[in-house]
Amino acid sequence: MPFEAKFPPGTAPGLLGEGEAMVICKDMDFPDTIRKDAHAGLRLMAVPAWDSDADAWIHARMAVLRGVENGFAVARAASHGLLTASYANGRLIAQKVARPEQMDWILADLPLGPGPTLYTRIGNVFPWATLGLTLLLCVVGMSASGDLSDRFGESRKSATGPQAALRRPLIRTDSAPARRNGRSPARCA
Repeated sequence: MPFEAKFPPGTAPGLLGEGEAMVICKDMDFPDTIRKDAHAGLRLMAVPAWDSDADAWIHARMAVLRGVENGFAVARAASHGLLTASYANGRLIAQKVARPEQMDWILADLPLGPGPTLYTRIGNVFPWATLGLTLLLCVVGMSASGDLSDRFGESRKSATGPQAALRRPLIRTDSAPARRNGRSPARCA
């Protein structure tokens, strides 16, 4: 949301100990910040948040995504948003819409996540490598098609020159009789 742009991500880890950590609201939108916490063996993330009605769903899903990326369960309590409990594989254990006029809560048996994942260790290496490979293939494809268009362009130009005879049709369209071995064909009377 544009009005949230003024809030920078947190800079210090929110580690609580024993594989548990806490970050607030918007910090879950910054994968690099969360990945730093996850390197410490994070298995459960508690997230107090204050959403607006416009961004409630997307902020709740960003928190679930961070849990999947880094192998931890997420317990998220949001005012004006969604209270969620999600396992490290992204499965929602519980979800409830928070109503501003009362105190809402969810109760869920939320197992701890397995801990750091491959994404936690390598970060965005795979997406960047995929992008680089795609660009490389585009460049190679364009250069190869450029060579082919040059060849076709040259052959079109030479179609009026001395090679034009090679491109004439093989089927005779004139009415003259065909000759075989230098002789005229026999005529039947």
